[in-house]
Amino acid sequence: MSTPEVVLQLEGGYRLRFTERALCVAGRAADCQLIVTGDSSVSRHHCLFDVNPPGARLRDFGSLNGTRLNGVKIGQRDAGLSPEDARERQTFASHDLCDGDEVRLGDAIVRVTLPRAAPPPVPAAAQRDDPRAALAGNDRYEIVRELDRGGMGAVYLAHDRARGGAQVAVKVMLPELAVDSAATARFLREIDNTRALRHENIVAFHDAGTSGRSLFLAVEYCDGGSVQDLVVRRGGRLAPAEATAICCAALDGLAHAHEAVVPHVELADGNIAAGRGVIHRDIKPQNILLAGGVAKLADFGLSKALDKAGLTRNTRTGMVAGTPVFMARRQLIDYRYAGPEVDVWSVAAALYYLLTGAAPRNFAPRSDPYLVVLEQDAVPIRHRRDDIPAPLADVIDRALRENGAPAFATAAALGDALASSRP
Repeated sequence: MSTPEVVLQLEGGYRLRFTERALCVAGRAADCQLIVTGDSSVSRHHCLFDVNPPGARLRDFGSLNGTRLNGVKIGQRDAGLSPEDARERQTFASHDLCDGDEVRLGDAIVRVTLPRAAPPPVPAAAQRDDPRAALAGNDRYEIVRELDRGGMGAVYLAHDRARGGAQVAVKVMLPELAVDSAATARFLREIDNTRALRHENIVAFHDAGTSGRSLFLAVEYCDGGSVQDLVVRRGGRLAPAEATAICCAALDGLAHAHEAVVPHVELADGNIAAGRGVIHRDIKPQNILLAGGVAKLADFGLSKALDKAGLTRNTRTGMVAGTPVFMARRQLIDYRYAGPEVDVWSVAAALYYLLTGAAPRNFAPRSDPYLVVLEQDAVPIRHRRDDIPAPLADVIDRALRENGAPAFATAAALGDALASSRP
């Protein structure tokens, strides 16, 4: 089966082709992927194309003159308001794109080409199935209780009979995410990459496959919950020594993952071969778990696996890959090619949150979070909490600077700097 391709063609200009998940910012600014020059009616960061083949969505950033989708204006802000006030008051809706759509930014026209329609969704009755039913015919796992439930499915505590009854966490995906056999195979191939990551600071993958109409993954069970849960239990923030130790452990796991040999990397010619390194792309306190007091990165590669296989529901719900509160700007403006440095930035952002209970950037209640990522810098950490030791604050502030080359391009570099400044 050929790989579905989404094409964005700037009339009279260049063409961008996408065969996997990508974020594409359009506007006048030099950091946009689709740059419109010589037109003052186009905002610096005008709109966002959220591409997830075979689909795509359009999101206006509250531009002064709006974006036109097939002649219909969307997203224009009130000219009587400052950009900051307008963005705080606006609801930023996303719009599904169709093959042949025309998107106009000022005088510039972007034409959208989508592949043939995706496989039809699973009937509504199947979508209402309890995810646990997908494991009914699987003799390996004995479900104990539900741990969590979200938009992708549910997580259960289970006993793994193949491992002597050891406790595991089984993630069961919704049936509608496994309707395409080629996409499912690609997902399982990506999961094989994460299974190859063996490190004490990475939650271990034990098993993955299909059961009935659903995908499932069995991973190490972490009885201490997430670091986010720990922050809540501690009243909203952690002591510098504890927070730094947790993030240094996460960086140790990252350093391993970014250099590990993995079995499936797609080459430029489309062939698959062994390669090196896996990027997490969604590090946040909820994805750092505790097991016996040891911090472990969770969901490593899961977001990427879903995206690359085209199995996410993001393009239908208007969600954008990654968590903007902990997202490096480079991850948004260079989504396809962002490297290990975006994970390093996210760990620094998580450490900032553990220490202050606040995000590095200021996210107003109704502002577009992705525009905040594009246009706002991190607030110096001692503006949030003035008792943080100066050496530690300096490392965090440098790690979160986004102009120029990263201060810490590797997980090991940031880990060494934090260790030397540790309270």
